[in-house]
Amino acid sequence: MSSKKIVAVTSFSFEGYKEYGQKFLESFKKFNPDLELYFIIDDLKLEFLNSECKVIENQFLSEIQNFLTIYDDRFSKTDFRFAPHRFIYKPTAIFTLNNFLSSEDADYITWIDGDTVFKQSGLKEALIKIKPKKHQIASVFERFHDLHYIESGLMIFNRNCSLSSSFINESKDIFISGKIFEFMEWHDAFIWTQLMNACPPGSFRLLCQEFQISGSHPISNFSILNNKMDHLKGNNKSLGFSPEGKSVFQNLQSFLINRLQNR
Repeated sequence: MSSKKIVAVTSFSFEGYKEYGQKFLESFKKFNPDLELYFIIDDLKLEFLNSECKVIENQFLSEIQNFLTIYDDRFSKTDFRFAPHRFIYKPTAIFTLNNFLSSEDADYITWIDGDTVFKQSGLKEALIKIKPKKHQIASVFERFHDLHYIESGLMIFNRNCSLSSSFINESKDIFISGKIFEFMEWHDAFIWTQLMNACPPGSFRLLCQEFQISGSHPISNFSILNNKMDHLKGNNKSLGFSPEGKSVFQNLQSFLINRLQNR
């Protein structure tokens, strides 16, 4: 196994903690004791999480508040593509951790969305298998056969690549500066895709292409990860599992297990 160090990071609001974040933390702790987890806090009501993981305050709290105040009338309440107030936390959180860590603390930062649950051990080994190559900025699920933007629920950034920090910095700047409104869509996955497409070929490890993963929910269809974690996108939160890429029998089994666990 590689000696390079890989860490995980996530963030969610206090409401998010009650809806799905608690399950994230409990299942992560249960199955991944060998993987260091950082939580970037933007709500002081979540300070108690420092007993569960390493808590760091988002260094852009005032800039985020200014963004929310200045542009409030532009945010869509129904269409995520035009709701940057929902997505400004992720790029600022990733920047915060990258800026906080020394070069010895970690070689790779893995962002994992907070609406993820973990199902069995082995995630760290799986992430090492799909980490970026030496001169690549990040590993991404590009899913361009199905959508025009990447899956941003899991991304692995290579801190040893000279271009990685500038990529992280630019995505953060686009949000907090208000430049995001110059783009066709105003969410993190779209912005990262635009920045990624502006980089030289080979700058990213394209996991869907490499492993021939299809569908709009590639994590659910990826054999290296789907038995270890489940990103509960959208309505899958209420289901308690992701049905994409599975047989009717597997989905019925998952439904019954979820019902029994939540009785």
